[in-house]
Amino acid sequence: MSSRLQKPKKHPRRGVTLVLAAIFMVVMLGMIAFAVDIGQIVLARTQLQAAADSAAMAAAASMGLPRNEMEAVANQFAGYHSAVGTPVELNSDNIEYGTWDVSTRVFTPSANPGNAIRVTARADSTTTGESPLFFGRIFNKTSFAQQ
Repeated sequence: MSSRLQKPKKHPRRGVTLVLAAIFMVVMLGMIAFAVDIGQIVLARTQLQAAADSAAMAAAASMGLPRNEMEAVANQFAGYHSAVGTPVELNSDNIEYGTWDVSTRVFTPSANPGNAIRVTARADSTTTGESPLFFGRIFNKTSFAQQ
């Protein structure tokens, strides 16, 4: 009489794997979106650094020219670069003149051109424009300012 087939016991946790997989897929997509936006931020920072370096070297090479011509040279060379698809623009307050102390490795700003120039490239509303985010729109953040 024990030869009767017994019904298999039903497991109360049936289908839990599907629910967990769905939750983890949403989490993974969020992490990928975050990684893409962080990559966009790092790319913009690197491109702005290249533009600032280029503008500073070009302006330093033209130190014998008047101030407005040095700024024009810096703007010209910064414009050769783009930050996330937008040409880099400089304001006059992004270019600082001063002196460089070789022994202490310190830049001291001054009103008159000295022996050094410091250029700061920015991607904000006053210059190039803010850089867009791909997935930041989910959190109502469509762009970011970068220096």
